[in-house]
Amino acid sequence: MRNIFRNSSIRDSILIPIVLIVIISLITSSYLTFINFKSTSEEIGESSSKEINKQIILNFENYIESVIDTADYIQQKTIEQGLKNENDTLEDIYGQAADVQPDIESIILFDLNGQAIVNSSFRDISMDDITLKEWFIDALSVDSIYHFSSPHQQDVFESSNAVVITVTKIVDYYVAGEKLEAVLVVDINTSSIIQLTETTNLGDGGHIVILNDDDTLIYSDLDTNQYSLSESIAITQDIFRGESVKINDISMYVNASTLQDTRWVLATFINT
Repeated sequence: MRNIFRNSSIRDSILIPIVLIVIISLITSSYLTFINFKSTSEEIGESSSKEINKQIILNFENYIESVIDTADYIQQKTIEQGLKNENDTLEDIYGQAADVQPDIESIILFDLNGQAIVNSSFRDISMDDITLKEWFIDALSVDSIYHFSSPHQQDVFESSNAVVITVTKIVDYYVAGEKLEAVLVVDINTSSIIQLTETTNLGDGGHIVILNDDDTLIYSDLDTNQYSLSESIAITQDIFRGESVKINDISMYVNASTLQDTRWVLATFINT
């Protein structure tokens, strides 16, 4: 009987450590598997978010490029017709260019005193001092680039309900062989930007924020009254490249990029 207890005690002393080692190994293995799975899932989510962001950036930059191509064409024709002393044909050229792109509300050439030289539309120019408009002042501030305003109610005409983004640039034109400077003003409605944001699924709660270089809001598909919009704007202002964030308890990966040919920063918030 004493030998039986002794043998049992020996077995227990051997078995218990083995069981403990096995349990600890299983727990460790499970934990490492979980950590590896979580890390892999985050990497996949991050990689997927970056690819979606690249596509959205590409869509926006292609659209912006099409607007600039139209403005470049108008700039070229303005010089050509002026050198031929045929400025009276410019209104037809401006009108045709505006008709080709349905989201262009108007194309107008102003002299530096704010007087309209060419108008693609038959509507009356605003009686306000054009030189005091923010988009006019922006054009004069740096004359070598195109300037994109924040969305606003169209204010170039005496009456308009359209919400537009105003694109401006200093350009050359000629009168009787004399080279002068003017401000080219292209008003584009915001419908195309809205459509671009609706082409990609960003997941539940996912959204887009576009800020100007002074951190003013250009566009977001979030309601302006939502608290998460102000939180998203703050993140967009501070973010560098990409990072994981939580908004309204939803895990998201944020990518921020500057859109080519503009001073806009576009941030995509993608549910991961």
